[in-house]
Amino acid sequence: LDCANQEDMAENYSIRGRSKAMLGDFTGAFADCDKAIAMNPKSPFNYLNRADAYRVQGKSAQALQDCAQAIKIQPDLPVAYQMTAVLYDEQGMHKEALANYQSYYKLAPQAQDIPEEYLQEIDPAAVQKIHEAKAKREAAEKAAQEEKEKAEKKAQQEKETEKAQQKVPQPSQ
Repeated sequence: LDCANQEDMAENYSIRGRSKAMLGDFTGAFADCDKAIAMNPKSPFNYLNRADAYRVQGKSAQALQDCAQAIKIQPDLPVAYQMTAVLYDEQGMHKEALANYQSYYKLAPQAQDIPEEYLQEIDPAAVQKIHEAKAKREAAEKAAQEEKEKAEKKAQQEKETEKAQQKVPQPSQ
């Protein structure tokens, strides 16, 4: 890792650590994430990458601790609340998940990865808009499919008519 400064180097370790976790190399993942945090303890992303490695390994308590540290460092970071909400949801802790999804939604109102059961509690109007948009999209897709089938049927009929006309003997003059 040849980087110009320590923050860049820490970021590289952090990203590499998360990648190692995704590949199942948890020993390497935690070594890299710990090194990243030691090099730059002020980066919330270093904690979030280690939290993700903990999550993949099924260590929710440690993952939640790292998410809390990321939020402490940067309280306006939407992804920290999103990851925290997912962790709580996976543990069946609805109230805690909802609180974090609410924070996430306040910071990222265009987020599309909030489960509908939570979004319904946070912003029922948004859920209604999603359903309306989905219904409109499905109706448009159905109309397009019907139009395509109609055009294909017409083309097939024209082809059959043309074949039939070619088989009919023409009267001679």
